[in-house]
Amino acid sequence: MEDDYLSIKEFSVRADVTPQAIYKRLNNDLTAYTKVVNGKKMINISALTLFTAKPVDNLVQPADQPVCEVDNQLLTTINNVVETLNKQLLVLTNQLIEKDKQISEKDRQMAELNEHLRQSNTMNVNQQILLGRQQEKPRIEEINQNQEPEKQSFWSHFKRK
Repeated sequence: MEDDYLSIKEFSVRADVTPQAIYKRLNNDLTAYTKVVNGKKMINISALTLFTAKPVDNLVQPADQPVCEVDNQLLTTINNVVETLNKQLLVLTNQLIEKDKQISEKDRQMAELNEHLRQSNTMNVNQQILLGRQQEKPRIEEINQNQEPEKQSFWSHFKRK
């Protein structure tokens, strides 16, 4: 009699489902097949018939729904999906165009800033040159004054000799 009963793990392996699936159905349709042996829940092997693969026939059309109506529904659904995708494509394309414009504007601004920076650097160099020349003028005058012979009066030439 106990040979007809399997543990939940063994039963799940034979039924080709997870133990969690067995536990979910334990209090529903498996209660009639369950008994406790030595503190463990065991399931009768005949409950495997509840887990046999049911034939799935997707091609069977309900009698109340004609084939052309199903085709129309499918076409409508497909058209809706295509329309949604086209709208998304349009939105994304517009976003991409806008981003390209923004990038072009930033490139233009960067080129303008680079030109301003170049001009500023040129002006700075010129200013440094002018400042250097202004500082050299007093030195040149000082040197020229030091190199000029002392001016002597006309009579002082005669007095020395």
